[in-house]
Amino acid sequence: MVEISLDPLNPQSQTKSNVSLGSVLLSMRRMRGSTQVTISREAGISRSQLSRMETNSVTPNLSTFLRILRALGVSNIYLKLAGPKKARGKLHARN
Repeated sequence: MVEISLDPLNPQSQTKSNVSLGSVLLSMRRMRGSTQVTISREAGISRSQLSRMETNSVTPNLSTFLRILRALGVSNIYLKLAGPKKARGKLHARN
């Protein structure tokens, strides 16, 4: 299971454990032994766009993010977003 804290006010912020969305995408891609070209093709995005996401230069929208996760082989995705009183949410992904 991968858990990433999301801050909707600052999506590029890092969690307490210093894990960013981009570093998780990069780690998952490397663990799978895939290239940026392969994952970007499967997700329907450009290789440079995936590279910018992995370096936290840009943050993908939800639709793109879900396509990338599917290309990485993540089959079950659970989103848990905080209510209006809290500014943080969490993402749980299972392979």
